[in-house]
Amino acid sequence: MKSKIFNVVRYTVEKNIRNKWFIILNILLLLVTIVAFNFNTVKNILKNNNISFGDKTQIIVLDNNNLIYDYLNEKFTLNSDIELIQETENKEYTKDNVENNQVIVTVEEDDLDVKAKVISQEGVNANYIQIIEDALKEAKEKKYASTYNIDLDTLNKLKEQPEIERIMLGVDNNNTDSKYAMQTVFNYIIFFILLLILSKIANDISQEKINKSIEYVLTSISAKGYLIAKVLSINLTFIVQIVFTMLYFLVAMLINSILNMYILGPSLDIQTVDLTSISTFVDTNLIIYCIIAFIYLLLTIFILCIIQAIFSSKTTNITEAGNATVILITANLIIYMLSTFLVTPLKAPTIISYIVSCIPIASMYFVPTMVLLGQANIIQVIIATILLILSGILLVRYGATFFKNGVLDYSNKKSKKNKEDEDVIEVQKQKIAKTEYSKIGYVLGFSVILFILLQLIFTYILQILNVPLYNILNKSISLETIETITRMISFVISLIVPALFVMSYSEKEKIEKCNKKSYFKYVLIALPLVLIVQIVVGIILERIGLNYDVLDKVNMFNDKTIIGKVLFFIEVAVLPAIFEEFYIRKAVLNYTKKYGICFAVIASSLLFSVVHFNLSQMLFAFIMGVILSIITLKTNSIVPSGMIHLLNNGYAALVMIFESNNIVLGIINIIYFSLILIGIVLIIIELVKNKGKFIKIKNTVKKESNIMKKYRYIFCDYTFIIGIITCAVLLVATQKLLMIL
Repeated sequence: MKSKIFNVVRYTVEKNIRNKWFIILNILLLLVTIVAFNFNTVKNILKNNNISFGDKTQIIVLDNNNLIYDYLNEKFTLNSDIELIQETENKEYTKDNVENNQVIVTVEEDDLDVKAKVISQEGVNANYIQIIEDALKEAKEKKYASTYNIDLDTLNKLKEQPEIERIMLGVDNNNTDSKYAMQTVFNYIIFFILLLILSKIANDISQEKINKSIEYVLTSISAKGYLIAKVLSINLTFIVQIVFTMLYFLVAMLINSILNMYILGPSLDIQTVDLTSISTFVDTNLIIYCIIAFIYLLLTIFILCIIQAIFSSKTTNITEAGNATVILITANLIIYMLSTFLVTPLKAPTIISYIVSCIPIASMYFVPTMVLLGQANIIQVIIATILLILSGILLVRYGATFFKNGVLDYSNKKSKKNKEDEDVIEVQKQKIAKTEYSKIGYVLGFSVILFILLQLIFTYILQILNVPLYNILNKSISLETIETITRMISFVISLIVPALFVMSYSEKEKIEKCNKKSYFKYVLIALPLVLIVQIVVGIILERIGLNYDVLDKVNMFNDKTIIGKVLFFIEVAVLPAIFEEFYIRKAVLNYTKKYGICFAVIASSLLFSVVHFNLSQMLFAFIMGVILSIITLKTNSIVPSGMIHLLNNGYAALVMIFESNNIVLGIINIIYFSLILIGIVLIIIELVKNKGKFIKIKNTVKKESNIMKKYRYIFCDYTFIIGIITCAVLLVATQKLLMIL
């Protein structure tokens, strides 16, 4: 049953993500995010290059007594978009004699007042109006001060509002405005999420019920299983959308960083582009609030989705299903309004507030807010959480019966034909067959997106913990050591998760592995090949100006203590040898080999080169990836490729660690180059023995006609495309940063 639920969830999520409307929505989101983040930067670049897309705004001031002109001249001098003109002749301004880019300001005064008229064809920038208002206020103050012989400081003192310090002993009224704003924003997000998710469930179930495909599904899976699968698939689709949205923000920020780097160039302070230095801006209370709000949101959405599914099963068309969605959204709105009335930072909570906060669904609006305001207690939170979880369990158990009865009742009354069912099944089979190759793009693209986002997210999260951990450990471990350990944890997690995602799509098969003694033979054979590739690639990169050591550029080896050296070796050599091989060779290579050995080797090697995100390593990483992939396929194990990876990275790390110790460095070189000589001898022996065919791999995939036309579907998948865009932007940003360093 678990396997069936998993398959339904996976199929539904894939279908939703690869839907054309989902893709169109995400393209629009990507474009809007990039434009929003970079509009001002691009505008500044254009200004610096004296490029303008319109005429300057002319502010023509008629101020015979010079009451505000000097003030305006001072404020507008630095604005290159403004041309300030002083007029002395008063005339009638009409629609015919005022240009679109002109703003006419006429100043008038009487005994104690100064006022102005602002004449223009259309609306005027609010910032300009504010400056004019400030100028008039200053002119009026000077006039009052002069008339009544009062100095300006005294006049301003008289105008100040009296201060009232409010002390409320029963509640926490600190940062009231920010708490209100946070609560409002979160609830807006809740309503938007609920509207999308509940509408999606209502629409899907209504359509499945009308075309009777749901009857076919319920013959192979229980109603409870289908309910769980449907709710999980919709929520996972939403989570994927969040992932994509986060990715768009990352792309937009990286593009903004690239543009700023191009503007500032060598003068750029490297700290200004450090995307991970956010710990100083994080409020602990805000983090706790967000975590609790997110947990309650997930649990509540699960419950509401089941209720929506039951309602939709009782409807006869999509319109009725939509009306059911409106009912649930309205009910949530009422609960939210009740929460704003009962829970406020200006009033201590009552017993009614605590009771209502424990009721499922209502707890989503009450508990996080009360935590934010410091009004919640641990017993209340525990009870509310338990009731929320129990409600979900009971709804799944007993709601499945109502759901099934609702679906089958309508279908039995409305149709007795089975031919339509067969047609629907056939269409679904054809659609699955047609999208088989585009699924490769989806799997690989989404795995890369997971890798990038997880590394970024866990870098942020773990960096916040660095200083607290340093203090908790009484500074017994250096801050550099803690930072290295958290960086390694982030690296490991960011590789394991995408690897498991890809492996979930791999077919389980029994593989005969070669003799373990042969592992060492292939390791030794690969070492001289890797060295030759390294030398050739180094010469090529030197010719084009990219031959530099990334480890030196980013200053990874900055802790010269013993533990620092050990951690550096683990970070550079051990972890990549284990977890990069697990992701690239164990997951990606194994998944793609069913589409052809050559394709699998190239695809996995390209991915291996891309995840390094710098041009100086990509070419070598690709060729090394080809060598490691061939050896993995030859031995049916990632152990040899991991050993080669370890020896290659380990040698580079040890050279950096012992660069000042000539004796140890000499021993390392002797051992490494001795292994290479042995490898050369083994290559010659294998070439003579097997007549040059010792690396031949049997292709178990049946040859198909027009196979290249099928591969092109990979590049049609939106997830793959957005993954490529993210990698490209990240690559350019990294490269530019390394060049500045």
